Amino acid sequence: MLNVLLDSPGGSLDSAYTTALYLSKYAKTLKVYVPDRAKSASTLLAVGADEVYLSAFGELGPLDTQIPDPRNPANTVSALDCYQSVDYVSAFGFKTITEVLPELVSATERRISVNELLDTASTFAIGAVTPALRSVTALDFGGWGRSLRIGEHYARKLLQAKTKDGDYARADRIAYHLVYGYTHHLFPIDRLEANRLGLSVAQMEERLYDETIKVVEACHRKDFVGLLGEKHTAAVSDQLLEHSGEAGRYPSGDGRTDYDHPTGEAAISKPLSYAVWNRRRRR
Repeated sequence: MLNVLLDSPGGSLDSAYTTALYLSKYAKTLKVYVPDRAKSASTLLAVGADEVYLSAFGELGPLDTQIPDPRNPANTVSALDCYQSVDYVSAFGFKTITEVLPELVSATERRISVNELLDTASTFAIGAVTPALRSVTALDFGGWGRSLRIGEHYARKLLQAKTKDGDYARADRIAYHLVYGYTHHLFPIDRLEANRLGLSVAQMEERLYDETIKVVEACHRKDFVGLLGEKHTAAVSDQLLEHSGEAGRYPSGDGRTDYDHPTGEAAISKPLSYAVWNRRRRR
């Protein structure tokens, strides 16, 4: 059994997926604990677990892929925003036709056939949406859709791998909703929302939350990926993680992470109590 203490704002979907695969292969039972947040790509780690525990403050997040903002490549934006913008423009054009046509019929006192007025209304609507659609190429549109399918595909694969009753349709529904079902990328998926979605998420005990949040705080929100043996897990209450001499991988004073496990690979092959994941998003 491997217990994963997860605290992350997200990052690469590819990295999160491969990490979930590796951890699942390493242990027969994978448990993920989220005392605070496992947003964006890090949600995949929770999706790929056998058991997930969220505190009263813990939350997961949608899996809509983040891409460079077409308006300012220095920033990121959800590919879903770009992808659905075409739908919004199309809906606006159709709505324009349905609103303009009755007005034309009334203004002409039905002296002009509806077919002729429909041509006029269509021309007006096309003129309203063309400037917006002109800035979108087929390559852009296809790229946005493909980016979104990455998160959906990864989530589906992880969920199907954990499906024991053969209900793969459930995995499809959950994966689709995690990508397309929320209003924005920062939407908080708490325990109740996760269970409503179809994920099996349990409440983290208060005592366990108190201990795990000490580990998160000891990392000081810096990049941190580490493996803790049983004795180090037991010592969490004393916050021994802050001492660089302890076995494992800890943040060094200059913000880098150093791997200084005294027993090397032999220790990694033994059952571990906790694997800690705390990575900042890199743009």
